[in-house]
Amino acid sequence: MKYALLFAALSAGCAGPMLAPLDAAAPDAWLAPDAGPDAGPDGGIDVTTDAAADVAPDAVACSGHGVLHNDHCDCDAGFRAVGLTCVPIDACPDDDRNEPNDRATDATGLVVGEARAGRRCATDVDMFTVRASAGQRLVVDLAFRQAEGDLDLALYEPGRDPRVDRAIARSESADDDEQVAHRARVDGAFLVVVTGAESAAQAAYTITATLQP
Repeated sequence: MKYALLFAALSAGCAGPMLAPLDAAAPDAWLAPDAGPDAGPDGGIDVTTDAAADVAPDAVACSGHGVLHNDHCDCDAGFRAVGLTCVPIDACPDDDRNEPNDRATDATGLVVGEARAGRRCATDVDMFTVRASAGQRLVVDLAFRQAEGDLDLALYEPGRDPRVDRAIARSESADDDEQVAHRARVDGAFLVVVTGAESAAQAAYTITATLQP
């Protein structure tokens, strides 16, 4: 009998409501079903911190006329790089006094001591010849403004082909003007080549050749 009474008392004590313990391992139960760590006021993801949001919607790499490679643009034909943009190459009429002189066989002759004006246009090569005798020191100066275009200067021995042979002197600085100098080992017409540091570089220049004992 006493066992029956004890069972009844236990049953009565368990009949009341019981609260389920909070599962500490499942805190998401207290969040909205679609909420997350970046949830905005509407429960959606807040994208205002996305790095893409800092880019102007109309910004296009290299102005849409080239391909961005790290810190520079490889621009399409007809365009040149200015910073991280590609701008159209300005019209560049060749200097009729020198052209055509894009090949060694068509090179323009220089008179020693006389400055000759010229213009290097995009994708163009300007070639000149100057005669020197063995033992003489040949100096060629190219004067131009770097801000207009970055030009380079190279010198080849007589009979050399710039397409396959190495230059005997080269100047490729990153500022105004270039100069090459070489003590001739043979007699003949030395080839002087004006190019651009980049294919799109173009600038007006003055070229002068001098001979020293």
